[in-house]
Amino acid sequence: MNEKNKHAGGRPRKYDPSLNDIAYKLCLLGCTDQQLADFFEVAIDTINYWKKQYPEFLNTLKAGKIKADAEVAATLFKRAKGYQYTEETFEKVDSKEVLDITGTDAITQPAYKKKIVTKHLPGDVGAIVMWLKNRQRMLWKDKQDIGLEFQNLTDTQLDEIIERLLNNIK
Repeated sequence: MNEKNKHAGGRPRKYDPSLNDIAYKLCLLGCTDQQLADFFEVAIDTINYWKKQYPEFLNTLKAGKIKADAEVAATLFKRAKGYQYTEETFEKVDSKEVLDITGTDAITQPAYKKKIVTKHLPGDVGAIVMWLKNRQRMLWKDKQDIGLEFQNLTDTQLDEIIERLLNNIK
């Protein structure tokens, strides 16, 4: 940031295009507009003003936020579904095999061979629930509306409902 663009408190007086790169990176980290304001040591109103006055600043913030959200959503989706991955390990070769391969004894010079294994990570229930609650809110919300307004029922009607529920539990 240019020195001429600061005032006594060290805060930027006006928008400076050099802020875009920093703002973009902060948005990739998940910063909110308030956190941007705190970082740049300006009021949230200044951030909002910059967004209205300077389309390139607004577009920078949007691009950073969209990219970050998309990457996290893709990871959440992958984790919810489960996936396969390869893992590289090394296992110690027994003494006879080392002697056959290297001509030396495994006790004096242990040998290892690379082993690549494909593993499956099953879907994560927490990720699945989070995804469905956000994408299919009406079908997956915790509280279901059963369509009864209990405050409009008489005591006799309530007693009947309670009796039926208790019979169904037994």
